[in-house]
Amino acid sequence: NAYSMTEKIVEYFKKNPQEYNCKVLDPACGSGIFLVETLRKLIKQFEKVKNRKIKPCEIVRLVEDNIFAIDKDRNAILISVFSIYLTMLDYQDPKDIEQFVFPYLIQRHKNSSPNFFENDFFDTEATFNTIIKNNKINFIIGNPPYKRGAGKSKELLHFLKIRSQSENKKIEIGNKEIAQAFMIRSSDMNEEANISFIVNSKNFYNLQSKQFRKYFLSNYSVGHILELSSVRNEVFPTATTPVLVIFYKFGQKKSESIKYISIKPNPMFSKFKMLCI
Repeated sequence: NAYSMTEKIVEYFKKNPQEYNCKVLDPACGSGIFLVETLRKLIKQFEKVKNRKIKPCEIVRLVEDNIFAIDKDRNAILISVFSIYLTMLDYQDPKDIEQFVFPYLIQRHKNSSPNFFENDFFDTEATFNTIIKNNKINFIIGNPPYKRGAGKSKELLHFLKIRSQSENKKIEIGNKEIAQAFMIRSSDMNEEANISFIVNSKNFYNLQSKQFRKYFLSNYSVGHILELSSVRNEVFPTATTPVLVIFYKFGQKKSESIKYISIKPNPMFSKFKMLCI
């Protein structure tokens, strides 16, 4: 799924063949798997554009300019940064590694400009709001937590109150499903950003989320949905919840159509680890 979600970045480079910078945010980064896959695609595009191997200093610049993450769990932030560091080493020769200095990606003092933020994503007063908005994020990707009853933190409730007041309409999330709030909040980072999340499929089916769906589908443009409920145990061996991948962005198109793809179980997966449509 990290691979399929970051394939949108490949499409972006196809449309912009001489570009290798593409700013990506994961607002619930966890171990950083989506950002690692993103960095690999950025490096591949850099080497394609430059027609040569990337230099260590250029890897640092690529990370500092393009990779951003938020998580309120400090351990998750540390693991994500460590994952990025290991990926940076993958593209260097042994002799370069001996001299390589890792960049500081977590805020060291109030005047530094970090890439990884230990914050609640719904904290509208945190410094990451200004920094990330100023960086004009191209893609927002990730796997936000989905847990019934989790969406009741004071930061989240305050965000919903502010958003409701600004739009002069009450915004509700069903069953306090925190993933629904993530889906709405993400557009605050950049209204032009392309967003792709793995979320609980029930957000789009159950009766308790009817008001959320009405608001979401009226204010966001859904490009396509990859429904994985039938194969969730193949894709996620420990999964207990049906999931889907949704690709969308803020704002409505004049002509709205949604590509809906539902993956079904197939012997090809057990033999070749390949999903078939």
